[in-house]
Amino acid sequence: MGIAFFTMAIITAAVVLVTAGALNVLLGTHIAANNLAILLMVPTVAILVIGGYNYLEKIVKILVLVFTFLTLFATANTLPNLNVEELNLFSLSAYSASNVFFLAALIGWMPNGTESSILQSTWVAEKARLNKGFKKSNMLFDLRLGYIGTVVLALAFVLMGASLMYSQGIQFEDSSVGFINQLVSLYSQSVGSWSAPVIKLTVFIILYTTVIAVIDGYSRVMSDGVLIIKEIPSQTTTSRYYYLFIGINCIFGYLIIHYWVSSFTQMIDSVTTLSCIIAPLIAILNMRALYTGAISKIDRPSQFMKYYGYTGIVFMSLFAISYLYIRFVYQG
Repeated sequence: MGIAFFTMAIITAAVVLVTAGALNVLLGTHIAANNLAILLMVPTVAILVIGGYNYLEKIVKILVLVFTFLTLFATANTLPNLNVEELNLFSLSAYSASNVFFLAALIGWMPNGTESSILQSTWVAEKARLNKGFKKSNMLFDLRLGYIGTVVLALAFVLMGASLMYSQGIQFEDSSVGFINQLVSLYSQSVGSWSAPVIKLTVFIILYTTVIAVIDGYSRVMSDGVLIIKEIPSQTTTSRYYYLFIGINCIFGYLIIHYWVSSFTQMIDSVTTLSCIIAPLIAILNMRALYTGAISKIDRPSQFMKYYGYTGIVFMSLFAISYLYIRFVYQG
């Protein structure tokens, strides 16, 4: 709960800021991000209160398929432009302190933040509560499809960026609008100019549903935590604490945007780096949850997955420690 409370408003602010940029690009406007944040958060709260997210989710699934197809098609078109020799993948000079900082930001959300595992769990529990026929196989399918799909798209974006931006020496824009325009440009160069309007609309809707998902997920985590601490049995209806934390999340998220909107890339780097640093702790808590008496042995992952998980924790811990050492101690 401490981790969730500390990170939820920061992550919400980052996602809302990117979505605000996508909305400006879609509408062709130049509205200030803090004003658009209100425009995005108000209907989000309304959708979550009335329970309309389930309907929106069905639309998004179709758009995600379209977006995925265009992304894979665009990536395939850009591969001939990829010059591996220019990337210096194995050059010792590449491992400087500044590149370690970049790697921390990259790993934090690539392919996804480790904290998303907790949000995923709350959604599974909610689906099981609303749908009595919900099976373990449904949960595993959603998890695997979502994670594998995220990995594939993450790899595709890295390849497109290396082919169309790195090779041309193009730097990321330091604004959400500039970043979204760069994203649309990647598709226009790879797929064709006809794809720009489709990408603008699709990217905005997918990002907006991400805003809804982040606010919903973190609010559920905090609400469930309060119920556990207060030893209140699982409820058949949504807890009032859920609505309380929706409000807290939106208010603090807006304040962060209002006072920290000057540097888009700095904000995103800070959020993703934070996710990288806390990843080992979340992974340890996840392993404790999986291999304690709360879950029956038949429902636990295999021994191989158990030791694979421990290996991941060691790697993430060493990287996080290295990052903190280079950031605050190393003077080279």
